Amino acid sequence: MENKVILNDSRGLLTPGSFTAILGPSGSGKTTLMNFLSGRLFSKNLTLKGNLVLNGNKITNIDDYSHSIAYV
Repeated sequence: MENKVILNDSRGLLTPGSFTAILGPSGSGKTTLMNFLSGRLFSKNLTLKGNLVLNGNKITNIDDYSHSIAYV
């Protein structure tokens, strides 16, 4: 099976009290990104690499924070 990079060298900052929209065409990975950031991404086919930081603290186990992160 061929490896496919979904996101590479991406950065973002979401601030409290602000409205943030993630836009893109169908199939571009918007839902995959949001599921990953909220700790709801479960797939044996995905390898995740990189850093996720919340309030200046590096998250090493998303399960510890998934109860505080959500999206609509």
